Amino acid sequence: PATPANNWICTDVTVFFKELSKLLSIPFYKIKSDSHRATKQFKKFGLINTQNYCALFEELGVSPDVPTDWLLQVFYKLHLSTKIESSPDIYFMPIVLPNRSTEIPQHCCVIENLCFTYNYTTTDWSEDLLDIPRGIFCKLAVQLVNSGRYKPCPKESDKSTIKILGNGLELYLIER
Repeated sequence: PATPANNWICTDVTVFFKELSKLLSIPFYKIKSDSHRATKQFKKFGLINTQNYCALFEELGVSPDVPTDWLLQVFYKLHLSTKIESSPDIYFMPIVLPNRSTEIPQHCCVIENLCFTYNYTTTDWSEDLLDIPRGIFCKLAVQLVNSGRYKPCPKESDKSTIKILGNGLELYLIER
């Protein structure tokens, strides 16, 4: 059956981008009071629980006109979040994880570079440019988890080092 959450239409894209930016700017929030518990938890682990997302969205000032169920589904469809298989009511958004220095365990014996770059030519400059896209490791982590063969470790991850377990492997996606 159709519900308002999955039939909601956004005719002004700036409304969506405004609400999305509130969540993506979480790593830069300075939370000083205990009254923002949901925001503090989300900032620390990148997890949204379907029982507490209303509190999180209220704390962040997300417009009550935007259906929160719809917004969570959009994040999932845009590969900004993934559902944690063992707890389907929990979403993981690695892109909001804080910047901290996660230690790579000594038992990790194979470290290989996974480089993503692209070249582009512009008419404004007479040279080709090499660029490194940002956020690609967060998307890769989300896609690996969405495959169903990997499980994220949010409490052992940060924005530049995302730990994932699966297929007998312990993977660390490191952006340097």
